[in-house]
Amino acid sequence: MNRIPKGCRNVGGSLAEAMTQSRVAVLGTLTQYGYRPLWPSGLQLSEVVWDRLAPHFRNRLLGLNSPFGEPCVLRGDLTLAAVAHLATHYAPHERPLRLCYADRVYRIPGPSDTELEQFQVGAELLGWEGTGADIEVLSLLLRALGRAGITAPTLVLGDVTIFSVVFDGVDPHLARALTAALQEDSYAAYYDMLGHHPLTPEKRRLLEEFPRLKGKPDQVFPKAADLLGSDRPTEALRSIVRSLGHLGFEDLLQVDLALFRELGYYSGPVFEVYLSNRGRALGGGGRYDGLLSRYGLVGQALGFALDLEALAKASGIRRNTPVPIMLWGRECEPEEALRLGEKLLSRGARVEMSWHDVQAFSRELARLRGYTWWIDASRRTVSQVGAVGDIPLDLWMEETFPC
Repeated sequence: MNRIPKGCRNVGGSLAEAMTQSRVAVLGTLTQYGYRPLWPSGLQLSEVVWDRLAPHFRNRLLGLNSPFGEPCVLRGDLTLAAVAHLATHYAPHERPLRLCYADRVYRIPGPSDTELEQFQVGAELLGWEGTGADIEVLSLLLRALGRAGITAPTLVLGDVTIFSVVFDGVDPHLARALTAALQEDSYAAYYDMLGHHPLTPEKRRLLEEFPRLKGKPDQVFPKAADLLGSDRPTEALRSIVRSLGHLGFEDLLQVDLALFRELGYYSGPVFEVYLSNRGRALGGGGRYDGLLSRYGLVGQALGFALDLEALAKASGIRRNTPVPIMLWGRECEPEEALRLGEKLLSRGARVEMSWHDVQAFSRELARLRGYTWWIDASRRTVSQVGAVGDIPLDLWMEETFPC
């Protein structure tokens, strides 16, 4: 019996096809806007990544030694690879650097998960200065999702700098514990801790209401201003919401001021993206200027990563696949059959060649593979898989691929 390690999978069939199409849709959108593809190393040196990740995330990395005796981890985060690429290959005057990628990451499963590997597709905008980059990345994220067939996603926006305002004056140990509870969506633990610590009435009211500051922007921001005593803490977030609204994305936006991304290196606006019916997030990202400084770089950085498998399962693009054809070329010259295949491809078909000696076996394979049409290249006839009767190839092409 052929086996693979627990927590790992080989992905094939229609899901692999949908993932490929989703990958092409997202990366195609990004490369049109100057994002350069990156294929990062599958191994990362432990000494390079260890101090740049939060402790709870480090504990999920898979350690090993390379054949050269170097302590390493399997790549657990693609953003670190992108920043390392910037640090080692680009001088300050060559920045900002726009990168995009689609690859696996490896992490020890959490309590509600069983898988070691995840397929991600994403982008990073590194080393920029000034305004506009937040809107660029978020608008491209939404455009890429639309191109991948996600027509009505929900983009949930937050800002981790608000936490410093909310927890100002709170005992540091309590603040860390409350933040961890929010990060784990453990609201029962959050409110239980609040009930066991002395706080001023104003601070208690703020901390009790803080996790509830989520929903439509026009409803959340007035409540936040009342609790925080000013619009200033939400100024950056309100600016992002306003710009995305002007670009036509207003109906896709939600705000969650208690949103706290997992990795621990975010330093400004953060976000998660869901299907319209929410559920598990397709992915997310945010601003992580502080990570650049850990590599000795000055500047701002912003990026996102999506779960490629979840995106493919939710995507509608696989309903628009080309006409699937098996082309049997055994009884004619190979070049003649391949030229016909190229002609069909140019018309928008998807073609698999068949060279089996026995026609009946080729037809049966077409049925097993789920093809709609089977073509005999030598006789130039077409038959629908599973049906009786042939159609002249030229007549079928006129009807199937009208000019």
